[in-house]
Amino acid sequence: MWTQFNWDATGQFIVVDADGVNLAGATAHNRPFAVVFAPRAVVGAQTRVAPSATALCGGADLVIPAMAANYIESVVSTVAGATSTVTLSTLASARLGTNNDQGSWVTGGEVFDRVKRRKDFGDDINTMLDDLEVCLGSKGGVLPAASATDKGMTAVNADIACASVGALKGNVRANWQENLLYARPGSVTKNTGLKACNAVLLFGGERAAGQSRDTPFARTDAVTSPANYLEGPNATRFGAVGSPPSGPFDMSDGTGSYSAAASSRDLVRCITTTPPVISSFANNFAGFITVGVGVATTVTPGSQALTIADAPGATGGCFWSPTLTPLAGRVVRAYYDYQFTFTDPFALTSVGADRGNGFSFQMVTGRCCPTQHLRH
Repeated sequence: MWTQFNWDATGQFIVVDADGVNLAGATAHNRPFAVVFAPRAVVGAQTRVAPSATALCGGADLVIPAMAANYIESVVSTVAGATSTVTLSTLASARLGTNNDQGSWVTGGEVFDRVKRRKDFGDDINTMLDDLEVCLGSKGGVLPAASATDKGMTAVNADIACASVGALKGNVRANWQENLLYARPGSVTKNTGLKACNAVLLFGGERAAGQSRDTPFARTDAVTSPANYLEGPNATRFGAVGSPPSGPFDMSDGTGSYSAAASSRDLVRCITTTPPVISSFANNFAGFITVGVGVATTVTPGSQALTIADAPGATGGCFWSPTLTPLAGRVVRAYYDYQFTFTDPFALTSVGADRGNGFSFQMVTGRCCPTQHLRH
C-alpha cells in the first residue's frame, strides 16, 4: 500500500465489462483511484429498503458490504490496500438481467496530468530541492554519506536539520520522497561546462517510457530502482547505490529546476560546501599587512586598534589580511569605531594641513596590493 500520493501511486481498482474486456487497470499505474457507480434496477436477489427512520439509523441496506451487494453486481473489497475488480455492464448483460451497473473512474494519470501543469506544483518541487541544496551545502566536510538503500538517501532522510519545515513543506517532502536520489561525491555537466560537486542531489521526474515504479522493489532496490527514476547517462552514471558515480550527471537545463513542459526530465543539483567555520579578523589581526603611506604607525592586536597617520595628496595605503576567506553561503558582519585626533578643515577650505580623503572598508576578490589600496 502506498504511503505517498504522487504520480507513481497506483489505484486499487481494475475495471472490466461483463464480457471480460479490460476498461482500466491493465497495468498497475493505470488502475483507477476511484470508481463512481450508477446502479440501475434491482438484479437477481438484490433488495433495497425504502428510506425510513429505521433505514437511516442503520438498516441493512446502509451497512457495508450489505449495501454494496444490494446495489452493484461487483464484489468490492473493503480491506485497505486490496485490489478489487469492478465489472460493469454491457448491452447483453443488461438485457439478460445479470449486470446493469454503469460507472466512471479516475486514474492517477488523469489527476497528475493536471497537477503537474500547475505553477504552485513546480514551485513546491523547486522549493523542496532548494531547501535540501542549501541545507546540505551548509554542512561543509560533514555531508551525509550516500547509502546503499533508498537510492542513496537514507542518511539524508535521517538528518533532522534538513527536514522540511512547516506543514506544507513537510507534506511535499513526504509525498515526493521516493523521487529523490543522492550521490557523493560527483560532478555535473551544464551549459557552462563541467563542475565538481561535493555531492549530487537528483529528482527523478515523471516516468519515462520503459520505467515502472509500481512495486516496492521497483522503487527501492539498490541495483534496479535508479534506472526507474533516471534516464540516459544519468541512470548509468548513478551506478550501484552507495558507490561514487561513474561520471558527471547531466544538468541539461542548466538550473536543475522543474518545468511542466519537461516533467520527465531529471533534475540535478550540485552540492558545493564551505567549511562551517565562524571566523573573525580579531583572531588574526596581528597577521595583517601594511601597504602604502600613512597606515599602521601603531597596530595593537590585543584590542584590534590601528593608528592612521596623515597621507596628503594622492598618497595612501591599505591594511589588509593575507588570509583568504571563502564567502559562499556565509554572512559577513563588519563594524569599527574611530576617533579623530585633529580637525581637518582642508577638505572644505583648502586651508591648513591636508590630512587625506578619509578611509573605507572594502572586500575585494583576490589579494590587496599597492595599486588596489584604501585611502585614509
